[in-house]
Amino acid sequence: MTPTTFIVGIPANDPDYYAEVCVMSDVLKYRFRVTIEREIEVDLPAHFASDEYLKDFREGLWYVEGVDDVAKYAAHMAADIGSGYNHDGLGLLSDSDFPKPPDVRFREVESDMESELLEKPKITA
Repeated sequence: MTPTTFIVGIPANDPDYYAEVCVMSDVLKYRFRVTIEREIEVDLPAHFASDEYLKDFREGLWYVEGVDDVAKYAAHMAADIGSGYNHDGLGLLSDSDFPKPPDVRFREVESDMESELLEKPKITA
């Protein structure tokens, strides 16, 4: 088997820091196609539908047709990134009031995951 090399511990903006190199040998490498489907409910503050908010969003970020596009962006961030992060144009996106109430709340209504084995290692005894 071919050893797999990982570079770890490279902090950003620190040119004097060196990277540790870890070599893992005797690994079993698998490849999967994983499909995740999520149904997400998003609660936006009512002022996100205002002309002023949408104008600011368009000028500061990117063009959106209306508040539906902002809700779609929030749903994408919820599904991809998850809870507890700040996002441009949205503020704090969370499914919880801990540690503080979010600017935009979401709820995962349903989640389904499927995986397909694409490649598996040849194991020899």
